Amino acid sequence: MRASSAVSLQLVGLINTLTNGSSASGRQIGLRLLAAASCDAASPPLLPPNPQLTPGTAFTLTKCFAADEVESWAALTGDSNPIHVDDAAAAAVGLAVPVLPGMLLAALFPAIIGSHFPGAVYLSQTLKFKQYAPVGHSYAATVTVEKASGSRVRFDTVCRDATTGAAVVEGTALALIKQQQQS
Repeated sequence: MRASSAVSLQLVGLINTLTNGSSASGRQIGLRLLAAASCDAASPPLLPPNPQLTPGTAFTLTKCFAADEVESWAALTGDSNPIHVDDAAAAAVGLAVPVLPGMLLAALFPAIIGSHFPGAVYLSQTLKFKQYAPVGHSYAATVTVEKASGSRVRFDTVCRDATTGAAVVEGTALALIKQQQQS
């Protein structure tokens, strides 16, 4: 068992002990602590650039967004919707915890493409938001080459909850990618 998993299990036990399973505010605080602890483990680095553009080739990045990262995103973008950063606002609309801005998750797709193919120019992205994405969960974003025609490459994109496998964001992306000459 990874150290972060052991710490998470200990935190869950501590949360249940402290709240005796009944205090909503205690559970909210505990869940925020658990989310912060879960996000402390660094995401694995992206692989070095890979020029393979064969249909079916997939690239994945797994990321956990902590509450402070969501607050930074909100400040940077001006997204002042309180359901992303405030427990009470999230609860007022029936959410157990604050949820990630969908565009924050969608930003993982160009991050993957640009990191694997330096100099890529992102042309378009379609998105379908499938379900809420709680802050503090890990998400696996995957871009899969659908079709490469000259320098235009179309990717299927999906972001899934890394624990449940449920799709939270789906779509397609189109990028211009200069392919390296084979020697």
